[in-house]
Amino acid sequence: MALAAIKHVKKISIVPAVAATTASTIAGMTANQVAICDTAGNVLDTTSVTAVDVIRIVKTGSAAQPLNILSFELDRRGLQVATAKGFVPVTFTVGTIGFDGTSGAIDVVSDNEYVVTTIDRDSPSYGTTGYRRIGYFASDASATQQEIADGLVLNLAANSETLIAQPYKAELLLSGTRSASGGTATAFDFVNKSKIVTANTASHNFVAGSYIAVGTGTSAVCYKVASVSGASIELEIPFQGTTQSVASGNIFISAANAAAGDFGIQLTGLPQPFPSVNTAAAQEFYVARFQVATQGFGATPVVVVEGNKGSGASAEIAVIERSLVGEQGFLYTATWPPAQFPNETNISAPGYGVIYLAAVSGSGPMVLQGDAPANRKELVIACEALTGGGSPTYGTVTSSQPTSILDVLNAWATLSLSF
Repeated sequence: MALAAIKHVKKISIVPAVAATTASTIAGMTANQVAICDTAGNVLDTTSVTAVDVIRIVKTGSAAQPLNILSFELDRRGLQVATAKGFVPVTFTVGTIGFDGTSGAIDVVSDNEYVVTTIDRDSPSYGTTGYRRIGYFASDASATQQEIADGLVLNLAANSETLIAQPYKAELLLSGTRSASGGTATAFDFVNKSKIVTANTASHNFVAGSYIAVGTGTSAVCYKVASVSGASIELEIPFQGTTQSVASGNIFISAANAAAGDFGIQLTGLPQPFPSVNTAAAQEFYVARFQVATQGFGATPVVVVEGNKGSGASAEIAVIERSLVGEQGFLYTATWPPAQFPNETNISAPGYGVIYLAAVSGSGPMVLQGDAPANRKELVIACEALTGGGSPTYGTVTSSQPTSILDVLNAWATLSLSF
């Protein structure tokens, strides 16, 4: 694999999302298209690529720019290792205690201590055991689901916000009967980290002690109203979600209807800042995964659906990009402090499908230091995922065989490793 004439080279090529092409040769490609071609300029698909040893990834520029060959010339005859994986979006952990939007309730125990502990699974910032953030509420002799849930969410939200990077958000789930917001107000604006919800008019039914749902249906999270002044509705805790406007719909829950229903608490993992502001985790791609433990809850159901880092998130690709800067056979990164590559800060945005290729040329054993006769070349190719997932696609010589960049590369690399 002809990457460079120096030892142990590692490189990443990032292929942007581009338009499709049905061209059979480079000459037929139009502006802003991508293809895998042979050295003669023929566009290859998953079938034709298996007969070719040397390939190139080609992308055309805009109408005013010339052809751009994105990658080095790749020769599979020296290929030793190849792995490929399509883009898999990040998912975030969701834990519920009590009512989960469909069923369940908080077991009410008078004069009891309710304790919620979240345990981080794999935080690079807090070691192998992870951090633990505790929600606490002491019930009295006349305990209700409502006061237990309200008190715990208030405590959990306050505790999570003391961290530099908030790992989760804590919100209420209610089964209570919903109704329209009343009056002439038709929209309610929520702002992340703000306690104030603003209605488009001052005419609505919300009062202190009622609840406002962020959407319709019992799976929509809810917030308790602390006070109201005209069109300004103050919540008990700052709004934890994304800034948005919610239509009036069935988003009003009176205090009486709330008390007559079941309550639950929902903990949802949040995207972590990248590059991290935490020194111990600087430049790391990290997804908050946690488990939920409870004490004093009796028969209260607890359900946790754990999140996953997925594969090819933009922040993950940025970490790879940073780690390979100046990589020319040294046992360390050639830039210090590490270069910043905040390609995208929202790790739930579309990312990249990835293929890893490694080749060894020359003779002799591989060693970790010194002047080795073996010459290892490593290339990571990250193909930007389109909105619907996958990687950039283009039509091939056979129009009925639409393939992706990763599919073609994988067919080419897999054949070379079939021994």
